[in-house]
Amino acid sequence: MKGLVQAGALPANAGDELREDYVFLRRVEHCLQIFEDRQVHALPEDAEELAALARRMMGVEATAEAFQARLAEVSGRVRRNYERYLLGKGQAV
Repeated sequence: MKGLVQAGALPANAGDELREDYVFLRRVEHCLQIFEDRQVHALPEDAEELAALARRMMGVEATAEAFQARLAEVSGRVRRNYERYLLGKGQAV
């Protein structure tokens, strides 16, 4: 993201958001793979497993619903920034 910000393709705030969101999504992926002990890229379908993932990602008080809301927020922000700045479907920088 730093290179895109320096090149003027992304404003600094969008670069910061994308960097933070990337780290969150990579942590999700790593937690899934550690839990499954194999390469996996899908969320658990089992409610208890999803709740366990939520706790690993967000702390012992986290719920599956809170995790899914956070994941939807992050995914939506990544999609909006991608469309706006990299596909040019929004305002220019």
